[in-house]
Amino acid sequence: MTAATPTRVVWVDTAKAVSIVSVVLFHASSLASGNAEAEAGWRMAALAVYSFMLPLFFLVSGLFTGPSSAVSFGSYARRRVAPLVWVFAVWTVVYTLLDAATESRVGGSLADNLALRSILWFLPGLAIHMLIARALVRVPAAFQLGVAAIISLPVAQFFPFDGWGLAHTAQYLVFFLAGSLWRTRIVEFVDRARPSTCVTLGVIALVVGSVAVTVPVVGPLAYGLLPVVTVPLVLVGSKLVGRWCAVASVGRYIGSRTLAVLVVHPLVIQVVSLVVGTPAGLLTGAVLPVATMLAALAASFVVQATAGRIPGVLTMPGISRYASVARSVSTRRRTARMR
Repeated sequence: MTAATPTRVVWVDTAKAVSIVSVVLFHASSLASGNAEAEAGWRMAALAVYSFMLPLFFLVSGLFTGPSSAVSFGSYARRRVAPLVWVFAVWTVVYTLLDAATESRVGGSLADNLALRSILWFLPGLAIHMLIARALVRVPAAFQLGVAAIISLPVAQFFPFDGWGLAHTAQYLVFFLAGSLWRTRIVEFVDRARPSTCVTLGVIALVVGSVAVTVPVVGPLAYGLLPVVTVPLVLVGSKLVGRWCAVASVGRYIGSRTLAVLVVHPLVIQVVSLVVGTPAGLLTGAVLPVATMLAALAASFVVQATAGRIPGVLTMPGISRYASVARSVSTRRRTARMR
């Protein structure tokens, strides 16, 4: 295999791809509930990927969408936050219409979407993180992360799965802030990491994960702390596997289409559940989640390639033009100051 030049973009895209694929697989694992053995296996797999998939996604989001004191609150809100709110509104309408048309079999009710009880919660959740980060941009990083960690850990222990958007927004704020505030440290850590780093983190993750599953007294606490190990493990692993061109290309392709995958994959899983149900066979139960994941990814890519070109479906109309004008104004201001 031919090695690719390992750059920050490569491992970040690979990490984003790992995260979104894990999200799809986590949701698709529910299709294995018809067979006890398959369900047990997928439950363990789901616990493993859930320990890093959302913390990783919010951390990576913080790396590149975190605020700067050099950008005004209003400009940051228009350029970063408003597009998320727009896409959330558009797909809330799509989900609500599908819910009404299919008698609540596909999509999601308006009440669930607005209460952040559907997969779309991620979009307003990320928007809230951005606004909080910009409001606290002059507050010391240690204070921000300390308070966010204090808020996060109880939520992670007591509402790890069923809290939906209201709980998850609080739970994952610390990871978004970490990505935003520790951007340089994280990049340097990943760039310096060696295969031995990955092995060490993997062993620690196995130990902590085993405690979380087998020791009920401290299980919730151990599982709540597990992302502290699994997130850097996936980041370092993404860097190592991203050295190969094939992996880097796949990671870049999927990593640049995460929004389409996020909003489309629940619909595909719901359709598969309607058509196939929950098969009782072990083999079918073991394979169906993977097959559904691949179908969901393929459908998402089709949506990205078609509807994604229509302004307003996956992007906010006019945002590209606004960003271009904003960059032009910023350049003129910097030039004027230099003079």
